[in-house]
Amino acid sequence: MYFYGDCYVMLVRVFHEVLVEDLDPKSRVSKTIRLKDDKLVVPGYEPIPVPEKCVHVIGFGKAAYKMLLGLVDSIGLERVCGGLIVVPRGYGDYPASVGPVRILESSHPLPDESSLKAGLELLDYVSKLDASSVVVALVSGGGSSLVEVPEDGLELEDVVEATRLLMEAGASIHELNIVRKHLSAIKGGKLLRRMRARTIVNLVVSDVVGDDPTMVASGPTLPDEHTFSDARRVLVSRGVWSRLGDRVRGFIEAGCRGEVPGTLSPSEASNYIMATRIILRNRDALESFARRLSGIGFQPFILTDMVQGEAREAGKLLAGVMASALRGHWGIERPFTVIAGGETTVTLSGERGVGGRCQELCLSMALTLKELKADEYYVLCAGTDGIDGNSPAAGAIADHKLVDEAYSAGLDPYKHLEKHDTFTLFFKLKRSVITGPTGTNVNDVVVFVAPRL
Repeated sequence: MYFYGDCYVMLVRVFHEVLVEDLDPKSRVSKTIRLKDDKLVVPGYEPIPVPEKCVHVIGFGKAAYKMLLGLVDSIGLERVCGGLIVVPRGYGDYPASVGPVRILESSHPLPDESSLKAGLELLDYVSKLDASSVVVALVSGGGSSLVEVPEDGLELEDVVEATRLLMEAGASIHELNIVRKHLSAIKGGKLLRRMRARTIVNLVVSDVVGDDPTMVASGPTLPDEHTFSDARRVLVSRGVWSRLGDRVRGFIEAGCRGEVPGTLSPSEASNYIMATRIILRNRDALESFARRLSGIGFQPFILTDMVQGEAREAGKLLAGVMASALRGHWGIERPFTVIAGGETTVTLSGERGVGGRCQELCLSMALTLKELKADEYYVLCAGTDGIDGNSPAAGAIADHKLVDEAYSAGLDPYKHLEKHDTFTLFFKLKRSVITGPTGTNVNDVVVFVAPRL
């Protein structure tokens, strides 16, 4: 059993094990889909006949490359006719192709000219497929910025500006993607609308709270129930509408009047043979942490996989929950662990340093737990994609000593939180968790451990 020792090393080690062994998109794909008697077999769906004994593969997102490798392992490279995968630039050492599937590197978190190039090539590829073709779409978080083609009448700069303003305003991924879908000629099922093939299998690694597959990568190959009015409401409620250029506002208003086609409706999508399967989600990460920490002596509790809201406010709330557990109000004894997941947001204001939502949440928890006079604890807050905000860290680890050590080092934790400069503080105190891009993305995790005193 694990009671004493270096909790930092333990938490980082378990985080690494969960990411590498339990959340591997490659193995999840190979376990989800298979080819039997010239038919694709996907759990929950009728077997799908494969004409000419091969499939076309498209994909976009942080996990797309590993997903492609899993598909090849499962059905065999000889069964792949061709395809196009778009991955984030600088997130790995990617080959130019895997067999007949080309790999393009593009921009994240904001689209650029490489995103436009990738989007146009993807549209061109799917528009040339035969109607009898079968397409496997490998979809994961990050795809929204990696492939982009603005709607007629809009420019790439319009999409970038709207995206940037919403991010800075603290918009949730749902709000952000509702707007993206309506400014794009590729999102919200519009890629599917341009596809001549009538059969598609969507394999999805979910990075959205609630695991709505139509929201992952803004759902290029899935139907959408939102409207231009929904997009306008998001822009207005987030205080962005008046800051947008005339082109975007005019386009949204035209859509609200019915003068511009909207996203792919569920009824329109019914014209396709479609199988959609989420192969990885945040809950899988939480259950993996619970299983591994239980194995070394910690009684595990999964609190929720739907943490949302402003990072520092969510940190205060979670700190209150953890303080209650530490005081024995849950009727549990040390050693225990409380695990949560989801995705918070950060509204940028004033001076901006280096940090991200996970590190803001972590520092907010530490400050609140200090105010509540919490005794010994350790908490890991990190993004499963390995990237937190504009920092090089996945997240950070805090404990009951952090606030005092910060002041002793001449650092004011409240000022670092206010200036969105959390990475600087955690890094100087040797509490950063730096993994580099992980090749997966299932939101963020909060792992709180209370060792035996």
